Amino acid sequence: MNATRLANMLVLLSISTATALAQETGYRLPPDEIGRVINATAAPTLRFHPISRRTLLITNEASPSIHEMAQPELRLAGLRINPRNSSPSRQLYMVHLATGQLPIGQTATNLAATRPITGLPDGARLSELRWSPDGHRIAFLRHTPTKVELWTADLRTAQARQLGQLAVNAVTGSSFDWFSDSERLLAKTIPARRLPLPQPDVDVSGPLVQHNEGSRKAGRTYQDLLRTPADEQTLAHYLQSQLTVVDLTGRAQPCGQPALITQFSASPNAQYVLVKSVQQPFSYILPYSRFASKTVVLNRATGALVNEVANLPIADQIPPARDAVATGPRQIDWRSDQPATLCWVEAQDGGDPKQKAPVRDRLMTHVAPFSQPARELAHSAYRIAGVYWGNDSTALLADRWWATRQRIWRRLRPNTPDRIDTLFAYSLEDRQANPGDPELTRNAKGKLALDLTRTNQLVFSGARVERGEEVSFAELVNLNTRARKPLWTAQIDFFEASEGMIDSDAQWMLVSRETPDTPTNYWCRHLPTQTEYQLTHFPNPYPHFTSLERIPLRYQRPDGLTLSADLWVSSEHKGKRLPALLWAYPTEYLQKQFAGQTAKSSNRFKAYSELPTLWALRGYAVLTNVSFPIVADSGRQANDTYLEQLLLNARSALEAAHHSGQVDTARVAVMGQSYGAFMVANLLTHSNLFKAGIALSGAYNRSLTPFGFQSEERTLWDAPALYNRLSPFLYADRVKAPLLLVHGQADNNPGTHYMQSERYFAALQGLGKTARFVTLPHESHAYVATESLLHLCYEIDNWLNRYMPREVAHK
Repeated sequence: MNATRLANMLVLLSISTATALAQETGYRLPPDEIGRVINATAAPTLRFHPISRRTLLITNEASPSIHEMAQPELRLAGLRINPRNSSPSRQLYMVHLATGQLPIGQTATNLAATRPITGLPDGARLSELRWSPDGHRIAFLRHTPTKVELWTADLRTAQARQLGQLAVNAVTGSSFDWFSDSERLLAKTIPARRLPLPQPDVDVSGPLVQHNEGSRKAGRTYQDLLRTPADEQTLAHYLQSQLTVVDLTGRAQPCGQPALITQFSASPNAQYVLVKSVQQPFSYILPYSRFASKTVVLNRATGALVNEVANLPIADQIPPARDAVATGPRQIDWRSDQPATLCWVEAQDGGDPKQKAPVRDRLMTHVAPFSQPARELAHSAYRIAGVYWGNDSTALLADRWWATRQRIWRRLRPNTPDRIDTLFAYSLEDRQANPGDPELTRNAKGKLALDLTRTNQLVFSGARVERGEEVSFAELVNLNTRARKPLWTAQIDFFEASEGMIDSDAQWMLVSRETPDTPTNYWCRHLPTQTEYQLTHFPNPYPHFTSLERIPLRYQRPDGLTLSADLWVSSEHKGKRLPALLWAYPTEYLQKQFAGQTAKSSNRFKAYSELPTLWALRGYAVLTNVSFPIVADSGRQANDTYLEQLLLNARSALEAAHHSGQVDTARVAVMGQSYGAFMVANLLTHSNLFKAGIALSGAYNRSLTPFGFQSEERTLWDAPALYNRLSPFLYADRVKAPLLLVHGQADNNPGTHYMQSERYFAALQGLGKTARFVTLPHESHAYVATESLLHLCYEIDNWLNRYMPREVAHK
């Protein structure tokens, strides 16, 4: 970029936002056919317990109101806190619970004896539901305006009641955990003598100074960080918690001393408690998850310190790479199959993927009472991303290496750790070779464990791409021979997915099923005989969506890469050329042969989860699931040819849309969110392909994300020409079509600060371009308030009607 262009951009930055923004206020409503969809109530979800085989039907609230979103909120160290009741702000709640019994082996065709959970106050708002280990009870939180309460419900009687008068601290992580006897819980409560809040006086403590002495502390552009000593004191006040043991009568007993607790869990034998707490001083450049921390084991009965597991400094020197990790113990947890054995992973390469090392991670275990040294159980040449325990002869290691997109499943024998077998090794990009994930269950102690059969076999389930379709499957894997036996493949007329094995030995599975016109319902299926019982009969909450038809498109880029898209049209407009809306999101690939595996099932329910589909109801053709691969090729990284491939993808999609006979390619708008919004801005900057653009919560100036973005790991200083070339902000004078920008004013995504859209609009306006900037108050990266969603639809509808009116007939 030459000096003149840079100077022009800097001048544009000085434009006052106050004069740049149009003076329009107030929420608007979209057309009725769209508003009805936004306001519809989604169907409940079904969950079951593998031991008791009891079920829960969970109904979540609809979108919250903007009034709720506007309630007081603290934004501290990456947390967003409701200061009135010490819980996360901006959460969606459960509002209704019902219980039943799975009809295994019965002839019943419905969920047996489904009953609503009673005893809750009217309008109760619930969160953090957890089963007791025996599956006969659940515990959950009830949120009131000033307090978070701990409740339990006996599923045998369907009766709920409050446990004592505890005030739960729900600010971070899990707020409670069951002990293995199903008679007691461990909760994180607000101490009787809480750390004080700062005085409301004006802070005159002096300037804030940050200093660095040559050490590398690269990081992402995190938001909601601490700024002042008063912020530090406020954060400490809301993090401080007292662990409390509470029984089913509500009788409570403190465990240990108050601390700034972020995570905790009870050991499987209920004798110990693992506790992680953050330590001061805090960081002003990192979120709380990377603060200095201490992890210890307490005696559950006395609260006394038993063992210090880790005492880690601030994690401010992690390199800005996907495979980079902090040094010291991480993923600290209990072995779920042992009474009280700790396990954790430790990096052996300094946490830096650029350092050559034959061993990068090792898996450690430490057996209570922790008098003997910890021992290494396994190591890896890659990162150990997860450990799944089954029994003394079987655990699974999930290794990954992002730089090559490699994923490896290995079988570990904890009692003979020298024997480790590789079960599967594949590319994360290869959806045809996906072996699935192991089925997990809750064991008798209530801990998550491998769902092994009596013969030590394991079901893997997932979805693959087969013949251009997304197909769910389940296979039984013999862990000794690695032989794979197909158990189930989804029926071709539905979209189905495994919701878990009800009984791995008898091979009963809970399956969710949907069709384009039927929402997700649940079935109990016996895999050997294919016998099945339908458990739920939820109706379509969007009946007017049934008028939409999906036309699958398969086409090729000029370089031979096979791509796909879904074209939606209303049945009354089928066969006519229509103005269209294209919705896409670019995806990077290392290997070209995998970039065409992007198909979704044609039988998914027509929900409005892909918002643009709504405009098929308004007489537009809508293209969704449009393939936009950005592929590394010929020794170059994917983003080295980002713009060229972006244009190839767009031209290929428009050509396929033209050949369908349904799309007037002279009247197509392009729309995207987040990285998709970045795509929209670049397409309008570097092509004349689109009549208009709609960009939601994007990033447009890559110098504001200098340590990498999306899958790009090079920094601004490694590749300055690349960052400049891919920054549409720097080429705002070349935008060729009207652009609607929308951004949540409280966006907390590290890569998409609100300022990105604010400054981009100022540049477009200063250059005389046609643009509109809509700020959604109180919204984060994803928009959730009912008023915000309705107004967003109003803006999109008006923008499309203004620049691509449906009444104009194609000649």
